[in-house]
Amino acid sequence: MKVKLIFFISIAFVLLTLSVIFMHHQGGAPLASTGGSNPQIGGVFELVDSNGKPFSSKHITTPYKLIYFGFTHCPDICPTGLQHISEALASNPKLAEKVTPIFITLDPARDTPEVMKDYVEALDKKLLGLTGTQAQIDTVATAYKVYHSKQVIEGSAGEYVIDHSSWIYLTNDKDEYVAHYKHDLDSQALAEELKKYVD
Repeated sequence: MKVKLIFFISIAFVLLTLSVIFMHHQGGAPLASTGGSNPQIGGVFELVDSNGKPFSSKHITTPYKLIYFGFTHCPDICPTGLQHISEALASNPKLAEKVTPIFITLDPARDTPEVMKDYVEALDKKLLGLTGTQAQIDTVATAYKVYHSKQVIEGSAGEYVIDHSSWIYLTNDKDEYVAHYKHDLDSQALAEELKKYVD
């Protein structure tokens, strides 16, 4: 009996550990739903635009913002999410008119304004690229429940990647949370989801 009890306790511990790790990598804190009021996510942010000038989210005049956090050295996840955002907005004139797409770097040390400018213009000229100091980035990442961690590549000469959660956030003109979506939601499905809020 003791052997079986120890076995089941061990299994339960492993499952609990895996669940905690999963939630950690999905954003540092669980997101309650894919839509609806959530005052614990979002808020006004102060960063630096791709021209090197101070930027406030209050400057944006469209009714909605679609925000993605990542970094320019990201090999596949970030480009996929940003491509889906661009294609979703391009597919519908009303969405393109009322939603501002935003890419906020989690790697300000490498993603300078000049780097961000080249990166976003190559993807979509309507995409707003934002960087800032590490403190500014940490502040906005915390406000949006974004997990991010610098991971040095083993065996490299200090090269690193940024391990991060991959949510796409929809906020309103007051920078209040409206909904969130996974980065791999295809552009057509994303457009349909956005239509539920953007009229």
